[in-house]
Parts: sequence; structure tokens; C-alpha cells
Amino acid sequence: MSETELPITITFESDWMIGTGSGRQGSVDRLIARDDSGLPYVPASSLRGVWRDAAEKLAQALDGTQALDDTQADTWAALVEHLFGSQPGLVKGESAHAPSPAHLSVGDARYSEALRSAVLGSEFAALRQAFTLVKPGVAIDPFSGTAKPDHLRFEEVARKGAVLEARAELSGPLATDETTRAFLVAAAKLITGIGGSRHRGSGKCRVVVGGKLTLSGAVAELQETAAAPAIATTSDENSPPLPSFESANDESRSDPPSDKSSSESNGGAYSEFDLTITLEQPLLIASEIRGNVTLCHEHIPGQVLLPMVLRAMKGDIPAALAANQISVGPAFIAEPDGETACLPVPMCWERKKDDTAGPDGKGALRNRFADEGAVGQWKPMRSGYMALSESKLHFAEPKKSLRTLNVIDDEKSRPTSEIGGLYAYEALEAGQVFISRIRVATDILGSDPEAFARDFRRADCLGRSRSSGYGRVALELSLVSDDKKDVAGTASNLLTIYCASDLLLQDSYLCSGAPVAMLRSALAAALGAGVEIKDHALRMRRIESWQSSWGLPRPSLIALQAGSCATFEVLDGKTDALKALQESGIGERRVEGFGQVIFNKDWVRKALNGDEGLLHRCEKWKEEEDRASNRSTDGARYDLKKEEQNHLERIEEELFLRAVRRQAERIAAKPDAGLGFTKTQPPMSQLGAMRSAMGRLESDDEVDALYDLLRGISEHRRRGAKWPEATVDALLKILGHPEEEGSTAPAGAITEQIWSKLPESEEDPWPALRAGRCEALKQDPQIRRAALFALLHAAMRGHKRRLEVGNGGMHPQQQEAANGA
Repeated sequence: MSETELPITITFESDWMIGTGSGRQGSVDRLIARDDSGLPYVPASSLRGVWRDAAEKLAQALDGTQALDDTQADTWAALVEHLFGSQPGLVKGESAHAPSPAHLSVGDARYSEALRSAVLGSEFAALRQAFTLVKPGVAIDPFSGTAKPDHLRFEEVARKGAVLEARAELSGPLATDETTRAFLVAAAKLITGIGGSRHRGSGKCRVVVGGKLTLSGAVAELQETAAAPAIATTSDENSPPLPSFESANDESRSDPPSDKSSSESNGGAYSEFDLTITLEQPLLIASEIRGNVTLCHEHIPGQVLLPMVLRAMKGDIPAALAANQISVGPAFIAEPDGETACLPVPMCWERKKDDTAGPDGKGALRNRFADEGAVGQWKPMRSGYMALSESKLHFAEPKKSLRTLNVIDDEKSRPTSEIGGLYAYEALEAGQVFISRIRVATDILGSDPEAFARDFRRADCLGRSRSSGYGRVALELSLVSDDKKDVAGTASNLLTIYCASDLLLQDSYLCSGAPVAMLRSALAAALGAGVEIKDHALRMRRIESWQSSWGLPRPSLIALQAGSCATFEVLDGKTDALKALQESGIGERRVEGFGQVIFNKDWVRKALNGDEGLLHRCEKWKEEEDRASNRSTDGARYDLKKEEQNHLERIEEELFLRAVRRQAERIAAKPDAGLGFTKTQPPMSQLGAMRSAMGRLESDDEVDALYDLLRGISEHRRRGAKWPEATVDALLKILGHPEEEGSTAPAGAITEQIWSKLPESEEDPWPALRAGRCEALKQDPQIRRAALFALLHAAMRGHKRRLEVGNGGMHPQQQEAANGA
């Protein structure tokens, strides 16, 4: 753990809920949020929100009567804004300063890795579901004080006793300041609840921020500190100036460097690297906003990765950028091996409609440029990613998650539309691997390109909402060997081109015109020869982006979509520049990964079907099942903390008792099974006496009272005549009282005979628990008492229903009264 990290532990002392804003039709009105392992968790935004509220209360107490305005930077309130960021949505009117970013990043609070591993696997699905329960609720009419009609609701909540772990990280000039850490540790102590219905008893918790500084040490540090750490005020000078029309017409400005190809500037010497990006948190790279939903890209654009790469480089970077000597390509989803990046599906590929003959079980495939004689209806493939080799074909779709968030009104303690209300983020799920290809001129890196890969940082944050549980990634940069580089293929007059990334092309009027004409012009200018497009599968897309420093949208871009393909003929026969053109790219903004192309790729120019087709040598292959989510595990081998062990054992007990109750109901529904009740015996009066005597069988006294009742029945002839003899004998064996002949059980104990009356059902077996837990629960005296109560209770209710059916639907007492009349 680094000096800037803060470990957080949350212990819930009551049931808690973090809702998703959705429900389950006909059963649950509000569902709880679950993580990728299927367990409840606290989103980073919720934890960060309550932490900020607590910090504001502490800052108000420490500042006292000190006034706060925009010029004061030495107050605790200013420290809160420095740590958690400004809130421009709460500012009335125009703000004098640009929004300030947060310097405290908070992650999701989840169960520990050990506990999640202990319940991981498809066989433990029911156990993971048992971490929650459904609670009923009703709305109260404020005028009558009674329940409102048609206002019954059911809400899913997580069980109390949960211990969750999170991690926060400080950045900026106060990242290692002891007073700042003490302030955060003390503020966390003021958090008393998290989640919904906190005013009705849910979400009560204790939050402890760990590390070297304890709570007592934090309090002592704050008592000794006279003032808050000084913070430089945010000014407009820290933000780049807004674009000006006057500066655009300034004749005194210098002309930009010429856009010469990198092959001219460095003699064609290139080093290529693969940047492997493993998502440790969900990643949000916004593609567009629809209403209150922010949609995410299926890849990581190169312009997002470019600043991170430039920070690791040395030398004259502006000149290298102007000369296109650096290119950071988009990061696409990796194959299951995690070593090779998939590419956008070529748009010359088509699928047959209403067909399942493809290698992945879907429609058959064909290459429109090369396959001939195909019949039927075919649809172009316009999305998705693929990897094709001589041994396998793999289609990939990046996994996305949609998380509903809200803005809480401080006064009403609930989301309101006035300050934003509900909104949703779509993001790439954590755990996925993406790979980007980076090309750098060798003269920039020097004689040792591998040093650049070794010195590259191993972790970073990307995308939006990085302070609220999004964007943390693990990085690994590796030098690409010559045999793994994309080559231009055999040069001839008839060539194919494949767009490995979006292409930004402009005509002579600096506009995005017809894609075929623009591509032909770009190729002709790059090759220095006439070009004629023979066939094409091109598609345009619109790209939107945002300038966060200015707070303004960037101009929309019209690009040739990645995956677009075309066949063309070089009229003058000049194909020597293919290699340099493939390395430098085509079009605008190639530094940011736009304009990457590959020439003469087999899966663009060759047929997919037939005896010589690419798919003929490719085995039918499908992605392996995720062993991490389907493997059998033994929870005993994981080192659980005492609180986690107790919490998991309570959940296992509840899950096992649910199965016991279901089995008791199933047995009681059969007249010839269970405790041997007949159609007429015992009468309802005797069942009432048993119900009064046994209570809920939660103590030794209640078990002894039931035993005394049964002994009295067996010893008195008149009372015994009202009970089936088999019923009394079976219950006495289950109780196993020391007064029974040959019994070694102590008073108040339930023997193993209870499980002979509640055998495991084939259609509903005992739930899958950790190794040995089912047998341990069967030996637990409390579990045996609960099982006997469930069996007796279900048997008595089933017997009552049968008596009522036998009496024409009348209660037995009503039948007796009718016969007496």
C-alpha cells in the first residue's frame, strides 16, 4: 500500500440497501445493487457522498464562526472542496471560477476477495442470493395514520453483519499531508449510515479508515493543528484560454509544421509496442448522451491513451507530434489468451439470414469481395470484433454494465429532479483486457527501446468519474517483435485496404464528402499514383467529444468507420510506398490513432468458404467457459476474518433453514407421509394443545414442555385414543429425552431422527454450501429445534386443511356445532 492510499472498512449493524432504481415484475419493487460476483456492494458514489457530508459537518465545526468566501484558502471548508471537488450544479447563477477537480478517488466497497472466492462458482448461486432478503413495507396515510390502499411494496435488502472493504487514494499537493489524512479519518467516524431508508433503521454502519494513522491519532493531530492546510485557489489561469475568432485571423501567428510522413523524418525506422490494459474498475469512455443515459465506447480511443503515453516520453515531443512520429492506436478487446488484440469485423463480411451454419453457431459467413455463387439473403456485419488465424475464428463483444446513479438533495435526503435526479452510466465491465498498438520513431526512443517499456507506469486512471469508482487500469507495455508486426502483404496493382481504426478524411474544401472519392484521393496522394476503387464496403460514423477544460463541446467529426474495406487498383504500378503508408497512416489526427490501415490482409482479399477458403482450415471454435465463475471451491481453504466467518455462517444457516421449511411443507402436503396423522386423528383441540405447549421450540423449557405433553398422551388411555400411536412414538424418538429407555440425549435435545422425517428431496436437494457445512448444521441443536418446529407447524396446518375439506369446507368446530344443533 502506497503512502497516498487509504484502506476503508465498513461494518453494517443493520440491514442495508443500495437500490438500482429497478424491480422485478410481480415480486420485488426495488432491487439491490450487486457487483460482478453477484454480491451486494456499496458503489463508490454512495460512499463518497456520505463521506463528503461528514467532512462538511466536521469542517463546519472546525471553522466555527470563521467566514468563508472565494478568496479564503486556509479553511477546512476549502479543504473539503479540494478533496471532493466543487459542485457546480449547486451554484446559483454563473460561477467566477472553473470547476475544480477532486483530489480524493474512492473505490467501490465490496466483500473481501477471500469471502467472494469462498462463494464463487455456479453451484453457489443460491448462497450468493441468500446474502439478501425481501422485506415488506407499506405507505402510511399522514391524515388517517393508517396504511394507504394499494401501497404495499417489497424491497430487497442486504443482511446486517456485512463487512465491506474499499480503497481511497489521495492526489495533488496534499496527497501525503498528515493533517489531511487526519481530517479524512475523523470525518469517516461521523458516518452513521449508508444507502436508502436510513431514517427508518436501514444502513446503520461503522466506517473505519485504516493506515498508519488511527482515530485517536487523527483527533490529536486536529487538536494540535491551528488551521487547515493552505490550498491554492482555483483560478481561470489554470485552464487553457477559450478559442478566439480574433486569434484565428491573426496574421502574425506562425504556420504549423508541415504534415510530412514519419518515414521522411526518420528514414522509416519504427518501434512498435503493445499496451495491454486490464480494467480493475469499470471504465467509462463516453460516446454519446441520450437523455439521462451516458453511453460508452466499445473500445478505448487513442486520444484517451495519448496523454498517458506522452507523459512517459522524453525529448522534443511537440516536434515529434507535428511530424506524426508518434501514433497511439485505439485499444480493442483482447482474445481469451489476453495476448492478441481483436480487430473490428471487416465490413466486407456478411452473414446469412435465418441460418446457424457459421463457425460460431450463428449465420454462415462470406466475404463479399471474394466468395462467389452464394445464394440467399446476406446482411453486412457492421459491429463487433474478430480474430482469425489458421486454427481458430473468434468473435468478441466487449461486456458492458449499466449503473443507475442519483443526485441527493441534502435537505430532503432523496433524489430530486431540481438538482439532477436519476442518471445512468454505461461502462466497460471490470476484468476485461484491451490492447493498443503504439508506433514511435526509433530516433525518439534512442538506442534502447525496451527501456521505454520498462519505465512505463504500471497503473493509471482513464475516462470519466475517476473519483467515483471508475477508470482504474493496470498497464503493461511490451516491445513487439518483427515477426508479430502487421505487414503490407504482396504488392501488386490490385490491392485491398482495411481500416484498423477510424479515418478522418477531408476534401479540398476541408469538408467530409463522399467516402469513396475521399479515400481514392487520399490513396492517390500518399502513393503518388493514380488509384481506381474497384469495390468497397465503407461506412461513415459521427464522433462527438468534449473539452473538459473549456466546458464546451468539440466540433463533431465525420469519420470512415473502422472495419471499412475496399479493393483498388494502382494505375501507375507504384506500390513501393505501401509499407511506409501502413506505418504512417492516412488522413488527419494520426497521432491520436486515427487513420491506421492494413493492406492485403487475407481475410479481406481471400474467400472464406470453399476448399481453399480461410474457414475451411479453421476449426469450429467457441470461447471457453469462464473457469473463474464456474469452478468448484472449498471455502474452508480461504482465510476469512472472524467477522466475515460469522456473517457467512449466519447466511448459510438461513439458506439451510429455507430448504428445511420447503421440505417440511412438501412432506406435510402428503396425507400418508410426515408424522402419521390420519383423516380424523388428532382432533383440532389436541393440535391446539400441542401448539400452546411447544411454543417455537427455541429453548430447553419448550422442548421439555412438548416432551411432557407427549408422555402424558402415551400414559393416559383417553387422551392417547385421540392420537395415532405412530405419531407419538415418532415424536418421542425425535426428542430423545433422557427418561426414555436407552436414550443418551440430554434434556432439551433433538436427536438425528429429525432428519429421517425430513430426508433430502431429489427435486429440491439441500443447498450447496461450503465443504462440511451441511453436516455441521445438521448437528447444531438450534437447527434441529428449528427443523422440528417447521415439521410440526407444517404438519398441523396440512392436517387442518384436510379436516376442513373432509367437513365440506367447514371448520371442525363449526361442524361440531352443526351436528349438535
